[in-house]
Amino acid sequence: MKNIMKQKLSIKAIQRGLWMGALLLSAASASAQTPLSFSVDMSSFPGGVGNIPAGDTVCVAGAFDGWNANHILTNTSGTLWTGTFANSSVSGGSMMDYQFRVVEANNTTVDDYADTSSGDNYCALIPNSGPLTLPSVYWNDDGPAAVSTIYFQVDMAEQANIGFNQSMTVAVSGSFEGTGWSQSFHLTNDYVHNVTNGQGAITSMPYGGFCPVWNNNSGNGNVGTSTNGSGEYKYTWNGNYETVPSGDILQPGDPDTGNNRVVINTTQVLPKVWFSDVPWVPNVTDNVYFVVDMSVQAELGNFYTPTENAVYIDGNISQFSSWANPGYVMTNNPGDPDTNQYWFFASITGAPGYPGAYYQYVLQPNFEWPSGNTTYTMSLTGGTFTNGLNPTYYWNNVGPGATRDSTAAQCNVTFTVDMTPAVTGVIDGDLEFTEGVDTVEINGLNNGVSGSWWGWTPLSDDIPSQYIMTWMGPSYGNGNIYTVTIPVNQGQPLDVTYKYGIDGQDNEAGMNDNHFRYIRSQTNYSMPVDLFGSQGASISTEATRFGNLSASQSGNDVVLSWLGMTGVSLQSTPSLDPPVTWTSLPLTDGTNLIVTPGPNLNIAPSAVLTTNVSTSYSIGNGGLFYRLVAPQ
Repeated sequence: MKNIMKQKLSIKAIQRGLWMGALLLSAASASAQTPLSFSVDMSSFPGGVGNIPAGDTVCVAGAFDGWNANHILTNTSGTLWTGTFANSSVSGGSMMDYQFRVVEANNTTVDDYADTSSGDNYCALIPNSGPLTLPSVYWNDDGPAAVSTIYFQVDMAEQANIGFNQSMTVAVSGSFEGTGWSQSFHLTNDYVHNVTNGQGAITSMPYGGFCPVWNNNSGNGNVGTSTNGSGEYKYTWNGNYETVPSGDILQPGDPDTGNNRVVINTTQVLPKVWFSDVPWVPNVTDNVYFVVDMSVQAELGNFYTPTENAVYIDGNISQFSSWANPGYVMTNNPGDPDTNQYWFFASITGAPGYPGAYYQYVLQPNFEWPSGNTTYTMSLTGGTFTNGLNPTYYWNNVGPGATRDSTAAQCNVTFTVDMTPAVTGVIDGDLEFTEGVDTVEINGLNNGVSGSWWGWTPLSDDIPSQYIMTWMGPSYGNGNIYTVTIPVNQGQPLDVTYKYGIDGQDNEAGMNDNHFRYIRSQTNYSMPVDLFGSQGASISTEATRFGNLSASQSGNDVVLSWLGMTGVSLQSTPSLDPPVTWTSLPLTDGTNLIVTPGPNLNIAPSAVLTTNVSTSYSIGNGGLFYRLVAPQ
């Protein structure tokens, strides 16, 4: 259930509204040419009726003709403008939105729009046949005060099938709250009217309560307290907002936002509705085989054997421990020749058709983040399925052909820069950089996208705060160290181009003169420390993806070192004479050997960068040759 409150739009957009007087009309087939009578009281027009410019007209426009015209209203009595027009576009049982306007004499320029109490257009539910007289409203909903005592009621029986229980909070939230959509108005269970079936399941669980004061503080003037002023609302439980279909005649969804609308004009009892308009239905049970294919992860060096990297499934339902860490361990199917397929069986009981089962596969310690989704979902139907109704998944949606040239999941990358050259004025004395006063920013990964740059700006208010680096203070390292951690999105190149700046300006080096490094671990990775203004130098640039393999002797061991990279591993062969047979050396890929490059600044800050990973093997008889490999 998404916790979403629909926001209000500009009054100059085609928006929404609802007349509750139409709630009891039946939905039916199209009703073109239904006569619609509109009325607006202009006494609240800024400066009064006498302030409407000569030659200007009071009009109504709306979906009833496809928003194709401004229909002129007539001043029938005093401050009242009225008019009746045919509905040629909106079917019976559907919502129609409309708006009042004051239009200049040339009928092309809109001087003003009426502003409703919640900043939206007005709405009405179109009947199947016969005329419809809409309530007369005040311009800008700014008329005499009107307070409604409103009884809200919602049935939570079906929500009880999908996680709701009576210890949780049910509320009505909307523009009538003084603070606006705060979910502060709680409803109570009318338990004497609870209904159960013969099996003990609750088939009706009504919640209700009176809202004695309508205190809408959005819009103009008296806003929500104006006679026939309208307001928006939704029901919630534990912060989850309901979803309201637009075709429900008891609780018609606002055509643009899906919020409900109510008119402020009298004490009223709103009809009881199902939360999200989903009625109670008996539960069903699905027998589900969840399967995830780890073959690509094994090829990429992220997965070895269950004893080294356990595969789990986790989710929001009790069978998956309700997002508890680590979840349920999966096992490979002994009868399946593909031993990289991992399985988990669960019997899941819940409401049929409800997409409320959310789950993920977990390769400890990492949750997957499949492209375009944060979790997988499934709807219960009653039956036996694999992955619900879905085929076998590859972990993180990384299928065959994937390489280690892009991030398989979102990862957090920490950048660190030594600002000593700016402090001392070595690179540019005009920078006049002062620590703790001037700011240092990083650019090149805007919104987690590689190669995306936010616009350099000297205006402090326009600098994206998430890219302003933190000064570690005078006692940290050499006192000139700045750092920031940036989430890098899934699917981004591992080679990263970026640049530092002072006070939001591109002043570290010349245009397009940047730093270049690789993301060498895809969970949480710290780049080596850069030196401000050192573009192109070896201390701030990495020229190779995974090379620089070197060897040295230490006692009876040969020590091998290279630049680490996830998926890059070491192989050896006793001879380079054909046919060459290379043997993979276990646990030498970057996943296992990667160390945080650069010095440990908390202990021994230094300009010397240690970017390598290393391992050692005992020296035996005969020669051995080594190479680094990575999936391509």
